[in-house]
Amino acid sequence: MLGMHLRDTDHDGLVRSNDSLDLLWYYAGKVCVAKPGSDTSWCRSAPSVGSNSDLTVRDVDGDGVPEILAGREIFRQNGSVFYDLDHPGVTTLADLDEDGFLDTLRIQGACTQAISGVGTIFWASTGCTTAGTYQNLAGISRHPMGCVDASLSGVTVLAQGIQARFANAGTVELPSGLPVRVLDAQGNEKVRVLTSSSLLPGQWVDVWIPTTAVAGDVVEIPTQSLRDLGYLELQTTNNRRPAFGAAGGTQP
Repeated sequence: MLGMHLRDTDHDGLVRSNDSLDLLWYYAGKVCVAKPGSDTSWCRSAPSVGSNSDLTVRDVDGDGVPEILAGREIFRQNGSVFYDLDHPGVTTLADLDEDGFLDTLRIQGACTQAISGVGTIFWASTGCTTAGTYQNLAGISRHPMGCVDASLSGVTVLAQGIQARFANAGTVELPSGLPVRVLDAQGNEKVRVLTSSSLLPGQWVDVWIPTTAVAGDVVEIPTQSLRDLGYLELQTTNNRRPAFGAAGGTQP
């Protein structure tokens, strides 16, 4: 089950983190919603959903009330269908990725598309000549135009410590004070340092970590620390490097 902010439960006119979490989940081909401590409010068939990872919420029509993005369908809070990419009706405008630009859900002959406000094809049906970037609408909302990607590379082990390259491989500026740490073979943190400068997309900084490295040590940008600062990073395979080894550091 997923906890989602769907309703204005504190009556401030906004749906945000101050409000109570409703429950949203996928099971046996259906998407279901329930209020905490109550029975299921509704379930709807959603053949394009494969798991909970295909679900998210967005206020796509700008009325202050979030809709539910489920596979290739968008449901209103009462369970009715706002839009279905597999069975589209009329052209609909919505801000799917929350970048401030209205995106387009439209049909042209045998081709159905979700197109971003800057012209990117988010999703396209099999009848289109150009493929889309994502398989479903939840993927669009989880991969906005502003992509966070902190990358770790260039690990070098020296007698007095470890030097590692912290790079901004995403599309948004990263602030200073982001952590880099060394873990031992058991996963215990040995030492942690913070980056000293902000990084624009494409920029990098060499970070010095004062510690004695041994076999089994791992250098890591902790993902949870980024989330605590409000940065949701989805590409995390480049956040860890062994201090020694083919993919890790070198001893000069």
